[in-house]
Amino acid sequence: CCMPTGSGKTAIGTFAVWRALLNHGRVFYTTPLKALSAQKRREFARIFGASAVGLVTGDLCIIPDAPIVVMTTEILRNNLLPVVDDGMGRSGLPRGSQVDSLGGMAAIILDEMHWIGDEMRGTVWEEVVIYCP
Repeated sequence: CCMPTGSGKTAIGTFAVWRALLNHGRVFYTTPLKALSAQKRREFARIFGASAVGLVTGDLCIIPDAPIVVMTTEILRNNLLPVVDDGMGRSGLPRGSQVDSLGGMAAIILDEMHWIGDEMRGTVWEEVVIYCP
């Protein structure tokens, strides 16, 4: 189910980003770790320009309305979940939803998709797939 290292997965993901930008769409690129998200933002900033790439983790929120937003998978999941009503007439986004809008979404790239098999965190990837528009 998973492709081995060096098989071209990164090239495919980068092409998906490029194609979405060409069509004036937004891309949401997820990773399982904050450090990996920061690394991927730096890589994309070198390719597409720093102002085109945002970063949203539990600790950082940099250019969340950028055309390319790199984030942890949990952040995307929280943004895909339906708005929560607390039963007292108050509603809002789920905790951890720091992306202002998923509008214009052309692509979601789930890096490290094999984490779907992780006993502790795999449900996050499942929920992203289920709630993906």
